[in-house]
Amino acid sequence: MYRVLVQGGAADEFFCLLLSAENRTYFRKLYRESEIVRACGCSVLSEGNRITQNKKVLNIISNRLPVGVKIEYNKSEAEPRNFDKLLLWETFPAEDNEQLEKRVFQAEKIMKKNSFFQVDIILYIGNIKTASTDLKSNIEPLKKSKNNCENKYKQCNVYAFTSEEDFIQNIIYLIVPRTIYEKKKITDQINSLLNQKEDDLQNIYYLYDFEMEFLSGQNGVLSSEQLYSISSWKNIAFRQNLMEAHFESFVESNAYSSIINEIVMYYRNFIKDICIWDVEKDCFNLEKKIKGGLLSEKKLYSKNSISAPKTEIEYKAQIYTNEILKFNKAVSDFFAENAKKILCSHISEKIKTYRGLLK
Repeated sequence: MYRVLVQGGAADEFFCLLLSAENRTYFRKLYRESEIVRACGCSVLSEGNRITQNKKVLNIISNRLPVGVKIEYNKSEAEPRNFDKLLLWETFPAEDNEQLEKRVFQAEKIMKKNSFFQVDIILYIGNIKTASTDLKSNIEPLKKSKNNCENKYKQCNVYAFTSEEDFIQNIIYLIVPRTIYEKKKITDQINSLLNQKEDDLQNIYYLYDFEMEFLSGQNGVLSSEQLYSISSWKNIAFRQNLMEAHFESFVESNAYSSIINEIVMYYRNFIKDICIWDVEKDCFNLEKKIKGGLLSEKKLYSKNSISAPKTEIEYKAQIYTNEILKFNKAVSDFFAENAKKILCSHISEKIKTYRGLLK
């Protein structure tokens, strides 16, 4: 549902234009008793319009709006950040309207934080249905007011309507989020963000070593206590390949889980402002890639490994201690270099896929 908020003077005029002429008198009566007005779209083949009131909320279903759009007006000034678009409905001249300046100023703050939030200013001639003013004498001043607003409020789209027909023909441009112009505008914003992410990606190669807490130890990624637990006699007893036993014990340990969680959390923070995919499934796939890389290291280092001794006393001999130190270096080198490459490659693939969706 695309949510649009209407603010400005004479909002009842805006909603009247969404209704057929025979429904407007009834709408105005209910409007005076209501605090909130909500209008939703329906099929153009739908019969007429529907107006209902529930306590202080006035609901409209209009065949002049497309399905999937909800427009709201709140006499108590709703919070714009909860909507996708803000429509500022003003009589002209509007460029010196202090209330309009205040609303645009507040909206621009939201736009800086949310690049998808849009603001449109609509200028209209009062009571455009009955044309109680001389339209010909007002068209030129209206155009001038529109130009002034466009120059003053460059972040906003500005429209000017002189008739009900003009409004009906252009309403689609006011409330549908993906016109060709807006698609290009949003695509450019996303590409700019992806460019920044690619620059940040280059910095990971330099920052990774400093930001990953598991790389801060002096003896590698495992502390002495963790290494002792992983290589304890109960984990390697009667194994034919000592190095293989160490790797498998490590993958089942809390130490491994802690390292993986830190990498995944780093990844989540990196992609949080560009992520449009299933992040849980994505992180699971990243974990699989890292684990797959570690298993490749296991195969490599296990080729020339020795078997476990027959007793725990023998296991404490120097030759077995060297195997433990060799394992520790292999794991530390993997998470310092290979895991970093896997992480960066995974991010790069995501950015490339996202760019492909924008074409």
